[in-house]
Amino acid sequence: MGIPAYAYTAGAAWVARAISAVVQLIGFRWMMTTLGAERYASLAVLLAIQGWIILAELGLGSALQNAVSQARAQGHDELETVATATPVLTALMVLLIVAWLALAPTLQGLLLHSYESVAPHDGGLSLRIIGTAMIITVIASSGSRVLYARQVGWAIHLVSAAASLTSLAVYILLHTAHQENVYAWGAAITVPLAVGNLIMFGVVAIPAVMTAKPQEALRSGLVAHARQFAGFAFLSACVLHVDVFIIALVLPPRDLIPYVILQKFFDLAFGAYSAVHAAVWPELTENHSLENYKAMNQTINRTMAIGATLISMASFFIFLFRPFILQILVPNERVIVPTTTTFFFSCYFIIRVWCDTFGLGLLSATDLVALQRSALVQAFLCPILIIYGTRAFGINGAIIGLTLSFILTSAWILPLRYREITIH
Repeated sequence: MGIPAYAYTAGAAWVARAISAVVQLIGFRWMMTTLGAERYASLAVLLAIQGWIILAELGLGSALQNAVSQARAQGHDELETVATATPVLTALMVLLIVAWLALAPTLQGLLLHSYESVAPHDGGLSLRIIGTAMIITVIASSGSRVLYARQVGWAIHLVSAAASLTSLAVYILLHTAHQENVYAWGAAITVPLAVGNLIMFGVVAIPAVMTAKPQEALRSGLVAHARQFAGFAFLSACVLHVDVFIIALVLPPRDLIPYVILQKFFDLAFGAYSAVHAAVWPELTENHSLENYKAMNQTINRTMAIGATLISMASFFIFLFRPFILQILVPNERVIVPTTTTFFFSCYFIIRVWCDTFGLGLLSATDLVALQRSALVQAFLCPILIIYGTRAFGINGAIIGLTLSFILTSAWILPLRYREITIH
């Protein structure tokens, strides 16, 4: 029995993420020493918009990936699908960049209202650079989604690793020059990956446009499915990407630093799980298309076990080496990361693995009703729980509120729906 294609993709992703993790930790230390804790907190708030800019592709990336996977499983021409999506994605990218450049100064002022003493006074340049790079990254990543569907996702991670190393080179220059401009560090974090994704998009899109013609029927199908994915993505953003903004509004800037440190470390482990998550998606879509539900269940169980193991290992490492980690990352700042906060983060990410794995099963089948309904309720509950928790218990309350929003909704709704579609 040969090694499945997704294993190569996941392996390449882990190598790329390991490189990225090292670069992120080096960058974090240098930013903390160069910018200081409070100015870094203002950069962290600006970078948190990534969770919302992910919405920029309007669900087209996920719809395109599923359409290509289904075309492959059924023996149809996938190039027509790519050629149909390319003009839509290109026009969307240009329009959003123009709109962002106009809105960024006002938005930067609103986001950093509580950070006025340390906020960058650059007329919105920081957010213009960060946001434009993120828009390009997100929309151009549709090319990467096609490569995932073709089971050659390993190529994407070569680009990701190259982007991380480019960021490291820029970090070295900025740190050596003691650069204190927030926009310079923001550019170093976001621009290299944007350039890499744009190149990958061209590699996928140009041959398709030159050899196949767009089809109106395919465009209609892509847009219809994209609407569903976009709706779910928006509701997910209302859950996953409000915590930093709420903490920034409710607590002093320095209180955000322990939260960001733990989030970064757990994101490394969750990112390794996400690499497997992304790699097995096309396989799940093909198996669902062929009604091979036994294989789907095996993949879901295996993916969940990998995710739980990675989060458990990360938790154990942080519990053991927390003082050493803080000494490396913030040598010049007195930052306390409570044991209880680490424990709550561990619980949250374990529950995320459970929910995201069953959610993946539904996404691969383009069965989004349960996802959208649970996300709708969760999007209502989550900000309320986080605001109440943060006011009552600080950063511990924020992560408890976020975790409760999953337990009350997705943690039981998604497994029930997945079971319904795979019992035949």
